[in-house]
Amino acid sequence: MTGVPQASPPLAPGDLLRPGTRDPLALLVAWSVRKATLPLLWLGFIIALLARRADGIHLGLDSADSVGDRLTSPLAAVVIAILLWFGTAIAALVLAYPMARDRARALPAIDGRGARFAALTDRIAVTRALRALRWTTHVRQEAARRLGDTGRRIVRIDRLLDIANWVLLVLVPVVAIVTAEELRVTA
Repeated sequence: MTGVPQASPPLAPGDLLRPGTRDPLALLVAWSVRKATLPLLWLGFIIALLARRADGIHLGLDSADSVGDRLTSPLAAVVIAILLWFGTAIAALVLAYPMARDRARALPAIDGRGARFAALTDRIAVTRALRALRWTTHVRQEAARRLGDTGRRIVRIDRLLDIANWVLLVLVPVVAIVTAEELRVTA
């Protein structure tokens, strides 16, 4: 049949990694740091609750001074977790950008008014899509496979972070209830 678009070949997980071990390692490290932000966030809330400052938790990150103040408070772990979350998102975009750039070279040029802006926004959209695809389990498994023993160690760390996340998530309400009861008794 003519005029019917042909299906593209499916993307294999290895197609979303650059050759060698540098890109898979960077991807897995960025993923692990991002994944560590949730246990760090829960730990920060627990520390704040235990410091009995839970009755007025307010991040107040509206200026550089307020961020500095929070870094020396019981909410330091919460602030660090939030900063790491955004930092790893940016790092993952930077890691995905070379693939987006390489794929854009194979496309025909964009004609017309605003072509440069259109090309830039398209590249940003492709970079974001590649970042999302690269963080899938299949791609991370391929990255770990390429890294051998180092990849297996990172996978173990990933599993430990899962356990820490769930344990600390369960502890947050428990600590909140206990500290609320203590505050009620002392009041």
